[in-house]
Amino acid sequence: MRGGRGCQPKSTRKKFNRTESNSPARRTFLKGHSALFIFLPPAVLQSASTFVISPSRRRLRQFEFLEFPGEEAVKAHNPDFLAHAKIYTFATRYLVDSLREQCLKSLHRDLCEFTLNARNMSHFLDLLQYTFEHTGRQEPGGFSSLRRVVIDYTSCKAKYLVKSARFRQILDMFGEIGSDLVAKLVQ
Repeated sequence: MRGGRGCQPKSTRKKFNRTESNSPARRTFLKGHSALFIFLPPAVLQSASTFVISPSRRRLRQFEFLEFPGEEAVKAHNPDFLAHAKIYTFATRYLVDSLREQCLKSLHRDLCEFTLNARNMSHFLDLLQYTFEHTGRQEPGGFSSLRRVVIDYTSCKAKYLVKSARFRQILDMFGEIGSDLVAKLVQ
């Protein structure tokens, strides 16, 4: 007999209704999944046994769901990540919280719209390098929010970034990137 769910033969396995809104089976099923799963309606979970989200896609969805205070800005056709980061560091230095928040919101929006590929990877790598050259782990109010956004996005795209020699060079230059990235990847 092959191993599997408690090593029971197929015919004796208990069948649970995962679609019932508050059933014990649904709670057990959801316990091992990300917070995004909890918000799915029961109808979506009917085919949940074949519904698999890769860790990088799960991190990307969590990144996309982040919210920042501030006003909506007009979408840029050619976003300048470095401009957001430079304005953020200026606002941090002079304690202009509303400007910091707006920079984070705009950077987040632009990163969500950004399609990372070999041609434009340097734009993101410039942002990564600038962020770790010009910010510290701690800022007024706690951990650097700019670093957090950049590391969150880096963790979503690590599979693609690791193929870049420049990315590995930046990792070698700034050990904090590696430690922050590993901490994010194991969450």
